[in-house]
Amino acid sequence: MLISAVGVIMFGSIMNTFNPGTKISKGQEMGYFAFGGSTIVMLVDKNLIKIDQDIIENTKKKDLRLM
Repeated sequence: MLISAVGVIMFGSIMNTFNPGTKISKGQEMGYFAFGGSTIVMLVDKNLIKIDQDIIENTKKKDLRLM
């Protein structure tokens, strides 16, 4: 799995609060964006993960209120 923080419009900085190479638990903080709009990009092997059915169904609906 590759996780990359990407700074976009008027971005200040990305603050990592984890140690690279260590295991991170679900819900644990990895870092934060200090200012501005930013996003996280995750690349995973589709054969190694299973996406919950509710996420698949809501994505198909394209209802922005659910995001």
